[in-house]
Amino acid sequence: ILYAESGARFVVDVKGRKFPGGPTGKPKKVWECWSTIDDVEGLERWAGMSGPTFQGLLVFIYDIANEVNLPENTEDFWKCRDKRYLARAVLVSDYRAQMRLRSTSWRTVDLPGKVFRSLVKPLRYFLELPEIEEEFETDW
Repeated sequence: ILYAESGARFVVDVKGRKFPGGPTGKPKKVWECWSTIDDVEGLERWAGMSGPTFQGLLVFIYDIANEVNLPENTEDFWKCRDKRYLARAVLVSDYRAQMRLRSTSWRTVDLPGKVFRSLVKPLRYFLELPEIEEEFETDW
């Protein structure tokens, strides 16, 4: 559960991903954003049970490979113990509205890349004061 200074309240599901993903010899430079259907539905239920002011938030923490160049001032980009991480988030309601089936057998869903880039924001976007919030464009 996260409480923002603005008063916003979130029930959070954190997803760990690597960027780039895929096998070692053939990395995929795709911002993976898949989730299970059960996780999406569960997050919505938990937000609903927590009260009318709570929203579900999917948070993607990307383990960024050393060969990937990101500007040091990229929002929510940090280093810890010789690893580099990037935090991005999307409201589960927005995710659900645009999600597509990824795997029937694994019951996973995701968003098309263009849709994900239009919806996702730095985690801090959801936590800052209202006057700080502004339209955010994802160009990473």
